[in-house]
Amino acid sequence: MSEPGTGTDPSPQEQGEAEAPATVLVVERDPHLMKSLLLLLDRFGYQTVAVEDPIELRDVILAEHPDIILMDLDLEGYSLPGLLAAVRSEAETDIIPLVFVDGGTDLPRMASRHNAQGWLEKPFRPEELEHVLYEVLHGRPYRPSALRQAEGKVDVLFRHVWDEVSAIANTVEALRRTEGLPAEADEATADLEALLFRLEATLGRLRGQLKTVVRTSSGVEAPEVPPSPREARAEPQRGR
Repeated sequence: MSEPGTGTDPSPQEQGEAEAPATVLVVERDPHLMKSLLLLLDRFGYQTVAVEDPIELRDVILAEHPDIILMDLDLEGYSLPGLLAAVRSEAETDIIPLVFVDGGTDLPRMASRHNAQGWLEKPFRPEELEHVLYEVLHGRPYRPSALRQAEGKVDVLFRHVWDEVSAIANTVEALRRTEGLPAEADEATADLEALLFRLEATLGRLRGQLKTVVRTSSGVEAPEVPPSPREARAEPQRGR
């Protein structure tokens, strides 16, 4: 639904009481990716149902009645045509739109061949997931509201800042690992690292405050602030 006079669309969160949130059924065998997808969908305001074992897909659909299916095509050991045939064997499940997720180059062709209404190529940005779900569910391109545009500007600004801070932090880390530096250089490196730590903390608080101002001015709850570069480097790396 477009906001009057703006030509933009509210996100599921911004629609509030206007309509019940859609339910997204997620088919994903990787537990780490599943967790990330569920967190994103919750942030976008969707209800979610998780299916880690594709063999359960048909039964879960009949029990939960989702509005859309987000299916990762990493289905080793399973037949995609067989799974889709099972899903579409009932009239009430045949009409549920599908969005494929995969890293393959022939994803658009796969989506067309199996009559999926949307597709998303890995790796993707959160906003790409939000947009494709909206477009499939509503049958028209997603146009971000004024709130989303304001938040996006804040995100872009701080993304550039974090990139610069991360580059400096990487240089400091390399200096700390360098043997044979003069005592003065070691001391200066330690001081710089402490300064970076305070800078990252300050930037994190500033970003959170800006997002809070943007959201509270529109009556929408403020989102969580993502980790700083230091926190992100401390997290274990997970491959796809």
